Amino acid sequence: MKINLKILFIILVNIIFLSACNKKGEKVTLPASTGKTAELLVVSEQNTLNGIVGKQIKAVFAQEIELLPQSEPMFNIVTIAPSAFEGMFTTFRNIFIAEINPKIIKPTLFIKQNVWAQPQTVIQITAPSDTIMVKLLKEHGNVFISQYLKMERERIIKAFKNIETTSIRLKLKQAFGFEMIFPEGYYIATQEKNFAWIRKETETTSQNVIIYFKPFTDTSVFNLNNIIALRDSITKKHIPGPTDNSYMTTEKEFKPVYKAINFNGKYAIETRGLWRLEESCCMGGPFINYTFVDNNNKLTITIDVFIYAPSTKKRDLLLQVEAIAYTFKQDTLININ
Repeated sequence: MKINLKILFIILVNIIFLSACNKKGEKVTLPASTGKTAELLVVSEQNTLNGIVGKQIKAVFAQEIELLPQSEPMFNIVTIAPSAFEGMFTTFRNIFIAEINPKIIKPTLFIKQNVWAQPQTVIQITAPSDTIMVKLLKEHGNVFISQYLKMERERIIKAFKNIETTSIRLKLKQAFGFEMIFPEGYYIATQEKNFAWIRKETETTSQNVIIYFKPFTDTSVFNLNNIIALRDSITKKHIPGPTDNSYMTTEKEFKPVYKAINFNGKYAIETRGLWRLEESCCMGGPFINYTFVDNNNKLTITIDVFIYAPSTKKRDLLLQVEAIAYTFKQDTLININ
């Protein structure tokens, strides 16, 4: 049986935004979704999870996050049988339903939003065999991950809006012409021409966002070596270490990874890597760099987020500053004077 899975995927995988309605067609208010940060509920029969499908689900969703100092999974997986999938379980924010049905000929795959709760992403695959289910997971796992991570960012942003430090947003808008949302605990550490550093410090962690601009010359600004060279020049100047002459730099032993993404409707390069201190020791952590172009101003804009958390796991902290980066909003021309 030959099935063109790629064509079938294009036909069936539509992002469906649902408004819950009762039998009379009236809109129903959905409950708030539940689940911890980066937690994924997998709904499938136990015999399916015990075989190759279960292994592939873990390989996709519990894979190690690239370039973290220690091993951490992309998602924490919670499993449940379809017969138990009711009540509180239907309100999980991220749900993946994997069903094997030998009676069907063609697999079906749907991505739906806000089915039983809000916000919520539900991905459901029904396949005639384990091998076809595994094939779909291998081919489209990155799409599934991006949908769940987008939902995580939206949830974090919504939560941060409720506890926003509005003074930071207003100061950034007045000084530069753009806005970003920062929750309680953040403060502007440095604000200079073409540069701002906003940070949050606790006894055990440090979360940071830096934004910097330079005139746009050509598309070489998207070259990985140029992105890292610019980053290193900025951090050397603006991000000092705890000892004399120490400063932040990019860890060269582990090459950063990068890819093109859609960043709030703009073409951007996302670069992930590790940072360390030059002329000092024992400090480092992960960073994410977003580089894009403002065509109206002929400017290259970079938003770089990084954390320092030596005594704790880093995934959730990094997701938080990543979500902050995605709140970048520009209604006017960037002021670089």
